[in-house]
Amino acid sequence: MFTSEHRFSYCIVVDLDYTLVNVDTSAALVRRLCPWKYKFFSLVFMVLKPLALLSRKLNKDLYKLILLRYCLNRYINLDLENAAKSLYYEVRKSGLNVPLLNTIKKTGGLKILLTASIDIIAKKFKDLGFDLVISSVVKCSETRPFSLLDLYAKKHVILSHLLKYCGKLLIIEDSPEPQYYELQGVKVFRVVYNERE
Repeated sequence: MFTSEHRFSYCIVVDLDYTLVNVDTSAALVRRLCPWKYKFFSLVFMVLKPLALLSRKLNKDLYKLILLRYCLNRYINLDLENAAKSLYYEVRKSGLNVPLLNTIKKTGGLKILLTASIDIIAKKFKDLGFDLVISSVVKCSETRPFSLLDLYAKKHVILSHLLKYCGKLLIIEDSPEPQYYELQGVKVFRVVYNERE
């Protein structure tokens, strides 16, 4: 845990989906575990375009919330961990933005993976050279109802807190939130991984 006494001259903050990797990792995990539900809800969201607009209006990823709620709640943590590990190795083998990763590894500073993807999959990418992974958190079990602490449209709040520990933030992301540009000490690099599924 970092305290305000820890101060870094700069931190590199990297997004996961469509920046470091060529997939939406949360959706890919659901597709792996529940292929029929994934197809059904994907079709529903494609047909009902207003749901996407509502997501933006509410600052909630309704697509991810519905996919996760109706799929992951029937799995125990061990099943989720195994599926996440399998997906991680698959993505690492053929869906990783290697030029970006190599560039990040050559730089100094604190390296942070900041993603709205869920923790079950996001934390697997820490071993690629990141000092810290900050992600959405999903909780599900047979004894507890499903819950999601989603960072969708909220990453700028995390960045404002990171500025207490970092003199400057270098952000690498495919779809930066508009609020990034209002933060002092932030430089945004828009990087879109060009090998989407």
